[in-house]
Amino acid sequence: MLAYVSDCCEDHREKYPERAPNSANVKYEDEKYQIGQNEGLFEFVFPTINGIIFGAPPSSIADVNQCNSSKYLWVVALTTFPAALENPSNKITLKGGRLTHTNLTGGVNAHTAGELWFCDSRTIMINGGSSRYTPRSSDELLSVAQTIKSAAEFAGYEVSVASLGWDDESNRPIRMRTEKEIWV
Repeated sequence: MLAYVSDCCEDHREKYPERAPNSANVKYEDEKYQIGQNEGLFEFVFPTINGIIFGAPPSSIADVNQCNSSKYLWVVALTTFPAALENPSNKITLKGGRLTHTNLTGGVNAHTAGELWFCDSRTIMINGGSSRYTPRSSDELLSVAQTIKSAAEFAGYEVSVASLGWDDESNRPIRMRTEKEIWV
């Protein structure tokens, strides 16, 4: 059975309203360019699509570049849950050198966004690393992790899903693996 993560987002969308992307960090006009399937965009479903690149989030600043080749961007959009590799080799050329969350939405309103790693076929880790649609609370980020797990279970798949957690001091999502990750 095929299960779209977007079909499990109703509660999340209701609780965490859509908003315009934060454009404060937009440097290039093509950051609002809507990519398509031929450029790596896919709807997050279970079972996951063929060709997924496995990897893990960084555990330190030194690991960041090594982990970038397996980092996906995700967005709880208005009606979909699009995802794409942040650095889709040879599929698209952007002035910034990588995709942004607004490339997944075309720069329109969305609910929440972040980064994702498929650690293996049964383990997914997410964070709220998005300057466009940053989660507004730890509960909002945890809601996305629970939504992904619900979609997998609906499709009959047992997966482990983790949020990398929340930094209460800075009131921001944690972007690297720490002892604060939360498994749902």
